[in-house]
Amino acid sequence: MFLVAKWLHIAIASAWFGHKLLVPSDLRQISAATPEFARASLPRIERTERLGIATGLGTLLSGLWLMFLVGRVRPAIYLGVVFVLTAVAVGGLVARPASIRFREAVANADPEGAAAASRTLSTVLMIETGLWSGALLTMLL
Repeated sequence: MFLVAKWLHIAIASAWFGHKLLVPSDLRQISAATPEFARASLPRIERTERLGIATGLGTLLSGLWLMFLVGRVRPAIYLGVVFVLTAVAVGGLVARPASIRFREAVANADPEGAAAASRTLSTVLMIETGLWSGALLTMLL
């Protein structure tokens, strides 16, 4: 059971990290595109957002499951949990509203609003990536 939990946790955490690598360039392209192309791109952004939410929560839950299976864990693991919780909170409190603003701006053919929301989202993704990396380091120490 431990190996299953460990591999599941690694796979979900990898998807959480990997899915956001191309998002900033997608957001910039959509912000600069014609209104028709931008609107047609919204389903992709929505799928990416759902993937990010699912893999972020999945990383947290699978990590907690793994901690339960192991029992006593190193103190650094708790710091990793704090990093993941912070990333999830930043995503929910900052990225989600920015994503909503981005989609509304695109739907209303507002390139300036879309660009502003895109910059916020890209910054949040960079912060989340840093937190994810910090969590990974605590798991390896």
